[in-house]
Amino acid sequence: MFCFRFAGGRKNLCCDISEEWTRIARKYWKESDLESKIRLKIGSALETLQLLLDSKSAPVWASDFAFGPSSIDLIFLDADKENYPNYYALILQLLKPGLY
Repeated sequence: MFCFRFAGGRKNLCCDISEEWTRIARKYWKESDLESKIRLKIGSALETLQLLLDSKSAPVWASDFAFGPSSIDLIFLDADKENYPNYYALILQLLKPGLY
C-alpha cells in the first residue's frame, strides 16, 4: 500500500490468478481509498507481461497503462517460483532503462 500512496497520479496494474484472494485485496483497496489507482487483471502473469510487451496498442483492460518495451517503472513479483526465469526475461524488457 505504501507505494500506491506515493505514486502520485500513476496507476498500478495487479495480476493474479485467484478471484478469491483478489476479492480480499479489493476490500482493503476500497478501505484505503485506492480503488481508482489499481487495475486488476485476473489471469496468468506470464501471459499478461507478454501481452504488455507485444502490444502495439494498450489492451482493453489496461487502456490507460503504458505498454511495449521499456514502458514500466516498477514491477513487484510474487508469483509461481518455477517460472521466475521466464518472468525475469520479460521484466527486463518491460522496465524503463536504468531501473534494474
